[in-house]
Amino acid sequence: MDIASILGSIKGKVLDATHFELLKHAYELQVQNINQLKNNNEALRENNELLQQKVRELADQNSRLKEVVEQLRKRLDKMHTSTSDEELSEEAQAILDLFVRQDARGFYETQIVQGLPFSRSKVKSGIDELSNARLIHFSSVSRDYGMKYHLTEKARRILASKLK
Repeated sequence: MDIASILGSIKGKVLDATHFELLKHAYELQVQNINQLKNNNEALRENNELLQQKVRELADQNSRLKEVVEQLRKRLDKMHTSTSDEELSEEAQAILDLFVRQDARGFYETQIVQGLPFSRSKVKSGIDELSNARLIHFSSVSRDYGMKYHLTEKARRILASKLK
């Protein structure tokens, strides 16, 4: 009900019981609406506070996760640079040196065996060690020459830092 139109219609008239009840009812409805709006407003405030608290909790959790990620990145960087000459066997180091001396992108297993003064089993052990350390990987297989091995990016970084 539009209270302004009701009030306009009774302007200058004597207020009888019907009009009085009509006005009273309109004002009661308006008070109910105001109370409902107040309740809704309070509920929205509480909801907003809960959401802000959740945002703060998520921001804290996010910063903790960022710290963990940064620690893991540092640990990973250390792992990438931790492989050194002292940790590699003589055969593994000789294989890496062969890659450097020949400036080769890749070697077949038979080429590695022929290029080193070790037995086939020792060369295979060195290849396995380098493969486990993720310094070399194989890309293809030839019936005549065996597996073809390439230096990984990790090995290139290590060798580049040694050559500096």
